[in-house]
Amino acid sequence: MKKSKQIRLVIVLFSITFSTSFFAQNVMLNGYVKDSNTGEKLIGATIYETESKLFSVTNNYGYYNLSIPKGMVNIEVSYIGYDVIYTSLNLKENKTQNFEMIGGNYLDEVVIVAQKEKPIEKRTEMSVISI
Repeated sequence: MKKSKQIRLVIVLFSITFSTSFFAQNVMLNGYVKDSNTGEKLIGATIYETESKLFSVTNNYGYYNLSIPKGMVNIEVSYIGYDVIYTSLNLKENKTQNFEMIGGNYLDEVVIVAQKEKPIEKRTEMSVISI
């Protein structure tokens, strides 16, 4: 009787292990994110998979590593001051995918103009500060 319980336990543990590894069909997507002009690695760039909502951030070497489900995936790569990259990949196995980002000019020139005011001792208003 003890051997049959042990055998059942082994079968149950084996089937649980097999079923979780069978259904967990993830692949690794990894690579580098860099500036397209200079080749400089971009630290802190975000690689985001839109369906599973999984993401990764590049390390100090511009490298990322993302575990995502197999199949068709939509990837967004973003970094402050650069145009966002949108791409679709059909992943059947682990893949190395490098991204080169193009810098965007989003801010216009800012001009600061000052005017000379009376010295504070000659002003009549109380508790007013102008910047």
